[in-house]
Amino acid sequence: MVNGSREWIGHYGTCEKRNLNLDDLEEAARRGGWEVYKGKGYTSWAISTCAVKLSQAVLSDAHAACICSCYSEKYGTYVGQPAIIGKNGIEEVLTLPLTTEEEAKFKHSADTIKEKFQTFEKQTN
Repeated sequence: MVNGSREWIGHYGTCEKRNLNLDDLEEAARRGGWEVYKGKGYTSWAISTCAVKLSQAVLSDAHAACICSCYSEKYGTYVGQPAIIGKNGIEEVLTLPLTTEEEAKFKHSADTIKEKFQTFEKQTN
């Protein structure tokens, strides 16, 4: 899942005008963490940087727009989505318009997350 929808990106101009290939962006997003891990042997700095940015947004009541894991009633699990972060944590979850194809991919990701949690719960109980 790319951080943004084809619909949303299209609102700001076509991908062709910006020389964006959304299929390439999707693949880069999917492989990004692995590429960092292959190069460094760990990914802790990226995780730490995100934790610091989210903490700063909460402590300063920044109302910053960040991609973070938020519980979704629609999918019944936590999924990465844009949200406004302030002194109360997640102040508001932002909804991007998704194409039918993107919605199907997002649902598949959410279903996979739920399955992994169910497997983990079975193994630890």
